[in-house]
Amino acid sequence: MVKVQLLILLLSVLFISCNQPRFIYNQNSRNVHFFNEKGQSRIAAAVTTGPTRGGLDSMSNYNTGYDFQGAYAVTRNFAIQGGYYSRRERDLISWDNNTFVWSDVRYRRSGWELGGSYFVPMDNGAFTFFHIDAGVGLTKNSFTDNGGLLDTSNAVIDYSKSYKDRQLRIFAQPGLYTGKGGVQFGTGFRVQWSKYSDVITDYSQVEKATLRLSGLNELFSVEPYMIFRFGPSSIPGLRLELQSSFNLASADRWVRGWYIGMGLVVDPLRFRLKH
Repeated sequence: MVKVQLLILLLSVLFISCNQPRFIYNQNSRNVHFFNEKGQSRIAAAVTTGPTRGGLDSMSNYNTGYDFQGAYAVTRNFAIQGGYYSRRERDLISWDNNTFVWSDVRYRRSGWELGGSYFVPMDNGAFTFFHIDAGVGLTKNSFTDNGGLLDTSNAVIDYSKSYKDRQLRIFAQPGLYTGKGGVQFGTGFRVQWSKYSDVITDYSQVEKATLRLSGLNELFSVEPYMIFRFGPSSIPGLRLELQSSFNLASADRWVRGWYIGMGLVVDPLRFRLKH
């Protein structure tokens, strides 16, 4: 009887795989500095949110996180920058076709990035700048997958799975930013190659193939973004920042499609000079 129940569970997972994805990637916030001269700095803290996969009590789902970032203009055209980010996600999802299947998938991600940025003015007034950033990062991804189903005799069959990996990220990020006074706008895109390693999971080979986790090695993505900053002209070292980006991943994998972020940006040196 136990073997029959396990077979029902496996077949159910196979049939619902398109409705119950397992996400291997979520973006971090873009670290765009908006510098226009040597000696400027950026310290930023932001919160983010994004899409979830619902179907069963969708109000319990979440995709939230936070980012801490910093940057400093070493010269009039070059800056160094880095950041740390963390994400927490939950997909409480279900599917019903003769048997009722549910899964509670909870993700945890955290990582860091380090890089540099070249920036140059595009006009005589130095209001619009072209920049290209490049760097490397390392992310730890993990999730737990707990769920169950009701078989034809209304017996509950529970299951529990887990997954972990490490993700090396190498990226380039060209873009433009412009503005004067208290309002600024930036746009561009990130081109990123990711290498996955140290995968630890108790999914079977069939389950990994069904959930698009099998053979996970690398991921190439293009991520366009927009950023809007504003604040009082009398306090140039303090800005509120809104940003968003969406993901165009190349591989046949499940990735989070977009995010929206809001944060506070401070230039300690300019802020101190004005106060």
